[in-house]
Amino acid sequence: MRTILILASILTFNSWGMVTSETEAAARKLGASSVGEVEFDLGKADLTDGAKEDLDELKSEAEQAGDIAEVRVIAWADKEYPPEQQKRYTKDDIKLADQRADKVRTYLREQLKLKSITTFNMAKRPNLFQEMLKTPTAVIKDTLEKSGAAPHSEKDTGLFAERSKSSTALVLVFKKSMKDNKLIR
Repeated sequence: MRTILILASILTFNSWGMVTSETEAAARKLGASSVGEVEFDLGKADLTDGAKEDLDELKSEAEQAGDIAEVRVIAWADKEYPPEQQKRYTKDDIKLADQRADKVRTYLREQLKLKSITTFNMAKRPNLFQEMLKTPTAVIKDTLEKSGAAPHSEKDTGLFAERSKSSTALVLVFKKSMKDNKLIR
């Protein structure tokens, strides 16, 4: 009986913040042990108090779960993921998404003392080289897009925009025990 309980705790998947079922499915497919979402004010990269609370919740869960192998931060500008024919948004949009990812990474480094935090910018699509080699950037963006977790327009975000990712960042946590299974290298 004890073995079953230990196994169940290893396989538990956690989410925090306003995470949709599409986002959870994509995170699981990527091999994450937990996923969360933080929101940003329009046009701003600074973490709101609510975003810090969400990241602190991640910290608490991470400390309880133990061995974290890696964290991946996936940030959007104030627009949804660009459609295939567009490839990228403006330099300002790309810069805003980068700044948001950096703010989350910095906060997590200070709070969790983690060194392995990788960021991904959802204001631009993977280039041909990344797609051909199936780099982590291409695989993550493709997985999010195919699962419905990276909508392209308002019509894809749901009746109440519940699937919208504009002005947000996702945080995927990978445990060391799961790293060997599915984690993209």
